[in-house]
Amino acid sequence: MTADKSGDLAWTRADRIIGVTPFGLAEARLAVAVARAGGLGTLDLGRDRDAALTALELVERWWGGPFAIRIGGACPVRPEEVPKTVHTVLVDLPALQEAQPYLPGRRLLVEVVDPGEARAAARLGADGLIARGCEAGGRVGELTTFVLLQHLLGDAELDRPVWAAGGIGPH
Repeated sequence: MTADKSGDLAWTRADRIIGVTPFGLAEARLAVAVARAGGLGTLDLGRDRDAALTALELVERWWGGPFAIRIGGACPVRPEEVPKTVHTVLVDLPALQEAQPYLPGRRLLVEVVDPGEARAAARLGADGLIARGCEAGGRVGELTTFVLLQHLLGDAELDRPVWAAGGIGPH
């Protein structure tokens, strides 16, 4: 990640692949492995405050470079406890209002499940969007990720990067 002349956070090659720790678990090893492999390692802070704070400390110690966090609606970590090396924050649209204190100086990626949510996220200042189709886990929409991705990329109002949520899992 770099900053452009205005001080904004610029996109880099490492941002092409975002690896989020699964199941709402703050798993430092996986976030660091993704970062070391050249992607954007993203630590889901989950709901366990002690586990999240420990994982944040471990990622900083083991990786030391910029990384991202995912904040769910019940995240117990306070904004002042998030280290400066966190440059990107992922939230879903319902959690966006709660995540506002995390935003100053950080990039915001918003998980969306339909085009209406994507437009709302853009109006609220999202720097990028993550399309979560019906085959993804957790909060999803009716469209498949591939179809949702096409809708978002074809929408002239959405002039920001879009990622497709998906990957590997036990099922």
